[in-house]
Amino acid sequence: MKKVVIIGGVAAGMSAAAKLQRKDPTIELTVFEQGRYVSYGACGLPYFLAGDIPQASQLIARTEEEFIEDGINLLTKRKVLAIKPASRLVDVLNLNTDHQEQYAYDQLIMATGAEAIIPPLSGRELSNISVLRTLDDGIAIKRILQDPSCRQVIVVGGGYIGVEIAECLARRGQQITVIEMEERILTNFGQRMSELALACLKEKGVTIRTGEKVQAFNGQVKVKEVVTDRASYPADLVIMAVGVKPRSTLAEAAGLKTGVKGAIKVDRYLRTSQPEIYAAGDCAETYHQLLGYNSYLPLGTVANKQGRLLGENLYSADQKPFSGAAGTSITRVFELGLARTGLSEEEAIREGYRVDSIFARVSDRAAYMPGTEPMHVSLIYTLNEGRILGAQVAGRGDVAKRIDIAVLAIMQRMTVQDLSRGDFAYSPPFAPVWDPFLIAARLAQK
Repeated sequence: MKKVVIIGGVAAGMSAAAKLQRKDPTIELTVFEQGRYVSYGACGLPYFLAGDIPQASQLIARTEEEFIEDGINLLTKRKVLAIKPASRLVDVLNLNTDHQEQYAYDQLIMATGAEAIIPPLSGRELSNISVLRTLDDGIAIKRILQDPSCRQVIVVGGGYIGVEIAECLARRGQQITVIEMEERILTNFGQRMSELALACLKEKGVTIRTGEKVQAFNGQVKVKEVVTDRASYPADLVIMAVGVKPRSTLAEAAGLKTGVKGAIKVDRYLRTSQPEIYAAGDCAETYHQLLGYNSYLPLGTVANKQGRLLGENLYSADQKPFSGAAGTSITRVFELGLARTGLSEEEAIREGYRVDSIFARVSDRAAYMPGTEPMHVSLIYTLNEGRILGAQVAGRGDVAKRIDIAVLAIMQRMTVQDLSRGDFAYSPPFAPVWDPFLIAARLAQK
């Protein structure tokens, strides 16, 4: 009987386990998860804090008991201490009993995910300084927020997670200050898109401090103040959202090679540098469809797809490569949606492309319809042939629909001329007769 061990029980790990178990129930499949919860939607955690999702249990797609009923040996509260590729063994600490155990494997999947970056700042050990990465983090933060004395919240970091947390806590009624060391928030987007998000946050009463670097936290037992290189701010709660890094220490100790940003190096089949060890999700590199080489894209969509692919490949003799990703993402700032895919103009130039871009402000529906809102779209394309390399959208309308159009255009290597000929759906309550991307593509041709 083949033995497969999976380290990590959230997105990639449980996607791989579920697929593999369905394909071949005879496999002896063991999953180790260091935390208490498995298979939950970490991307929903900000909305759990806001109260949009009343119970933490609603974020769990499948429970531990459900996986066990399906024949998966799922062991939570287990910390893998070491991987021994030569003998194909893993050493595991049972956190419930403090007893060390050893398990054999024929094939192993690393799905250890990523962890929040926590700079080594003075005062970091004070209570009420947290990150929002796991379900346990969300439960702990929500408990703090329910204390009536928790009024001033500082969010350190103005990227996706920081901005989503700021929105959700502002809707709860807390006074929010976002501190970002870069000169603008949401730097994955172009300048104009960032400015739209900034204006929306300020309109809702969120204080934004850009170009400031946090230097220390002050307080006795609990944090009371955040000190930057420009000022100091009172704080009842601090949430660090400065980014994530791959959990690859265990892999490195086992001799696996690492690559981009310290992520586990994999080939197109998600094989690592050690025989019969694979890696997927936020701990691993991802093949980038536009760059043509591996990048680091810690996204839930990527993790689930990679896990599912490994579930297929470990069962089937017909191995399939991972098709790659384009860095597609979407976020919300109150009523404003922002989405992007492919390369930004700066990224494209850095890769040696000669590019241009177009920015257009159009209506998301027929202009005469009640509730019509402006939609801002941007296309990044090559100068020589007009090939679309990237796109960004912001607006209060159906941003997801628009960015998905751009995703398919990029995957099919379409030009702005090709896109301008698209036959998109039109009806006044849903879309204008000229779709925003059709207008952008026509402008780009000029």
